[in-house]
Amino acid sequence: MMTRTAQSIDPAARFVLISLNPKAGRGSSGKLAKKLAAILDDRGFQAVIETDIDQIQFIASQKQASGDLRTVISVGGDGTLSLLLNTLNKETNICIFPQGTENVLAKYLGIKADPEFVADLIEHGQVIPMDAGQVTNDAGEKFLFALMVGCGFDGDIAERLANRRKGHITKFSYFIPVLTAIWKYRYPKMFVQDLADEQNSFDARFLFVMNIRQYALKLMIAPNADPTDGKLDACGFVKPGLLHGLKYFWQLWWSTHPRSKDYITRQAKSFRIHADTQDRVVVQIDGDPCTSLPITVTTINGRLRLLVPQTFLEDQEA
Repeated sequence: MMTRTAQSIDPAARFVLISLNPKAGRGSSGKLAKKLAAILDDRGFQAVIETDIDQIQFIASQKQASGDLRTVISVGGDGTLSLLLNTLNKETNICIFPQGTENVLAKYLGIKADPEFVADLIEHGQVIPMDAGQVTNDAGEKFLFALMVGCGFDGDIAERLANRRKGHITKFSYFIPVLTAIWKYRYPKMFVQDLADEQNSFDARFLFVMNIRQYALKLMIAPNADPTDGKLDACGFVKPGLLHGLKYFWQLWWSTHPRSKDYITRQAKSFRIHADTQDRVVVQIDGDPCTSLPITVTTINGRLRLLVPQTFLEDQEA
């Protein structure tokens, strides 16, 4: 159940900026982006495709200031959305055109990878000011995320995948990174402290901080998470090792983990997370490696203005 009201878009805002990864421009995503731009032009919008992130930031800022910007379209996966979230100002509306591997947020919102569907969303959709999360490391670097933070084993896989990446990611791309992590990862204990309530703290060997309830493969890690409630859900499993990890994955697959004594979840506005090791413990946000522990994770209320379909709003009211 959403705790914020959907907002209409100014009908006079007719400029649409399509953000496209330059590597994707030569493939199917580029063709679909051009098709979407043509559909929007036919409907009376001014659609422009741009691949340079600095230009995207500049154009969006100018058009936002003049009142002409309707939305910036994120053509790609969850990592592409995360890049735009960390680049654009907080007043910018973002629309997802899912072209990634998992497209976790698009699936959560019910957005289809179809140009006509996305064009309808841009023309008739409404905006929900969803929360974002913010990771701050001990160097003072700040990183915004839309979906989640994965610490430890999950971050280790994300970093190994990024180091091997040469182009578009598929599900098979995870095979070697997962096997390597299974062989080499040491499962340090991670400590999670609610900065407003020391009693609302715990430790875990597998750890996620969720803004929405689901992760890749539609795993419902945090069944009670709501990206409009001003809180994050820290979720952990307490025992280390491969066998326990496989058991926890099985529980997540069948959504039985909330009944497990090894599963812990806490809600808060801010958490401090550190590990009991001097070794580097990797942190990933929205599927991409970001930094390492220790970190502080905080909710930023209403930071992500997303176009959502009417079906999503109706589901939240049901």
